[in-house]
Amino acid sequence: MRRMSVITNGGGTDAPVGGAHDVERLRALLGSPPPPRAWPALVVLVGPPGSGKTTLRRALAERLPVAVIDGDAFREHLVGIPDYSFRESQRLARAVRALIGELLDQGCTVVLDDSNLTEWERQPLYTLADLHRARLVLVQVTAPVNVIHERIRGLAEQSPQDTTAVRQLYERMAGRQEPITRPHLTVDTSRDIRQFVEGVVLDLEEG
Repeated sequence: MRRMSVITNGGGTDAPVGGAHDVERLRALLGSPPPPRAWPALVVLVGPPGSGKTTLRRALAERLPVAVIDGDAFREHLVGIPDYSFRESQRLARAVRALIGELLDQGCTVVLDDSNLTEWERQPLYTLADLHRARLVLVQVTAPVNVIHERIRGLAEQSPQDTTAVRQLYERMAGRQEPITRPHLTVDTSRDIRQFVEGVVLDLEEG
């Protein structure tokens, strides 16, 4: 799990916000998209902070040419210091969904690394995949609670303030998680995930 950081370049209250401005800024943060594929996919990671989503998406990105949507980094790039309010989250979600639509239209496979805890949050992603004729791959990312707490405690060596923020965020979000109603995969990131990653890679490469 990475440190939470504040990205001030391009953020701040004096920068344009909303709509096309937000999409443009996220597009710049993303950088060059990966090569197009005949059958692009939208890989949606689901899980609270500390569950291991970042570890999993990094492993996938090492094996596949994918566009990674890092929800934490994108949020910080848009707002500076996040408050995780409903309004802020909706602003981020609108910009992220617009960018994902662009990438899928270009034939890029996208990995969305964000919490995506409720069906209300996931439903627009289901619709995006359908509209852009992309394969939808849902991955429930889990780890035992004691492992998650240990990961958070390990962060204290780098920044106690960050540790407190991550712990509070985990406690607030973990109780919101709802069952995924669509077919999905599940991975426990406290175990060796290499075989799981290879299985996902093979599945995506076969289309």
